[in-house]
Amino acid sequence: METLGKTNSALCELILEIREVCKSQQFLSEQYEDMKHTFQSSTEEVKALRSENQDLKDCVRKHKDVSCQTQEALNDLEQYGRRECHELRSGLV
Repeated sequence: METLGKTNSALCELILEIREVCKSQQFLSEQYEDMKHTFQSSTEEVKALRSENQDLKDCVRKHKDVSCQTQEALNDLEQYGRRECHELRSGLV
């Protein structure tokens, strides 16, 4: 009888330990799912930011090209004015 009592006691302790292990496993599983969700969100955000960054680079490149063209046109006008020796005079005397 005493052996049966010890066995039941040991069995109860094992059941409690198994329950604790199951709780720990559940906690770790929930933490993993949270981290997985956070990682996926971060990955999507990085992807969106890379796309936005590329769009901004393209926009800056376009504006830089327009600025260069404008500067070239201004330089051409300045050269034309100097080449032809144009003189601007005011009609006020």
